[in-house]
Amino acid sequence: MATSTDIPLDLNIHFSTDPEPKQLKRKEPFESIRQLGLKNNPAADYTEAIKDKASISNAITSRIKNKAISSKNAYRLYQNIWLPKMQYALAATSFSKTACVKIMKPFVRAILPKMGFNRNTTQAIIFGSKKYGGFQFAHLYVEQGYLAIKHLLGHLREETITGNQIMIALSYVQLVAGSGAPFLSEVKENRSYVLDSWLGHLRTFLSQCKGKITIPHAW
Repeated sequence: MATSTDIPLDLNIHFSTDPEPKQLKRKEPFESIRQLGLKNNPAADYTEAIKDKASISNAITSRIKNKAISSKNAYRLYQNIWLPKMQYALAATSFSKTACVKIMKPFVRAILPKMGFNRNTTQAIIFGSKKYGGFQFAHLYVEQGYLAIKHLLGHLREETITGNQIMIALSYVQLVAGSGAPFLSEVKENRSYVLDSWLGHLRTFLSQCKGKITIPHAW
C-alpha cells in the first residue's frame, strides 16, 4: 500500500455550508486506529494490537500476582475474566504463535500456582486436552484459529454482508494463488507467495491442525 511519501497528495473535503475546503489528516497504511476494541490498520500490522492485548493481560496479572486466591476463585478469574478479555476480537486478528505466547505467558505463570499447579509444569499437561489427561488451559493461538473458523463459517452459512465480502476476498486469493485446488481445502501446498492476509493466516492454522474447509462454488 502506498504511503504519503510514495504518493504525496492532500485530502480535502468540501462542506455545503463552508466554501473553504477542509484538509483531512492522512493516515499511513500501517498506522493503527481502534475499531470496536481492536487496533487495526489496512497493512495488517498488528504491532499495536498485540501491545494493547498484552497490556490488558498484564494489568490483570499485576492485580493477582501477590494476592492470596483460592484455587476455585483463580479458575473463575481465568475462565470468566481473563479468557473473555483475551478472546475479544481474536476472530479478526492474525497474531503469530510467538506473539500469542508473549501475551499470555506472564498471566499463565502467575495463575498456575494459584490453581494448584507448579509454575514449571510441562506445557503438554497445562495445554493438553482433557481427553488425554491435560488441564486444557486455553492457548491464545488455538483460540484465535478456532474463533476465525467459527467467524468464517457463521457468516458464510448465514449469507451475511460480511460473508459476501469473505467470498469476494476468497475468490481474489484463489486467483492470486493460481491453483485449481481450493485455497482452504488443499492446505499442504506451498502458497508463501500469496500476500499475507487473514485468509492466508487461517489457511496456515488449518495446515498446522491438519484440517481443511471445503466451500462449494468459492470462485
